[in-house]
Amino acid sequence: MCAVTGVMVLPFTYALAPLPDNAPMQSIILAQIAQTLEFSALTSFFGLLLAQRIGFGAPILKGITGGEKQKGYLNSILGSSVIWGILGGVLVVLLASCSGICPLN
Repeated sequence: MCAVTGVMVLPFTYALAPLPDNAPMQSIILAQIAQTLEFSALTSFFGLLLAQRIGFGAPILKGITGGEKQKGYLNSILGSSVIWGILGGVLVVLLASCSGICPLN
């Protein structure tokens, strides 16, 4: 998933910091994917590590690793998660188009 989002963010990255004409695109795409994977892994690790200390948990992840069935809880939050994800994506596109850095223009 991180690799896919890393590639999807590339147009925004190029709009903010244009590359030289002789830059090898394959190397840049691989570097972008590696950077996205690294940052995602580090933030996920520290987020899960610190979540327990401040009172937040990951009940679905705990259930999966503990062998419990979490289907009911997952179904209860699935609809709102999808709606918030779509709204967040639309907000990002609108803000990018308003600021003039949208690569879709």
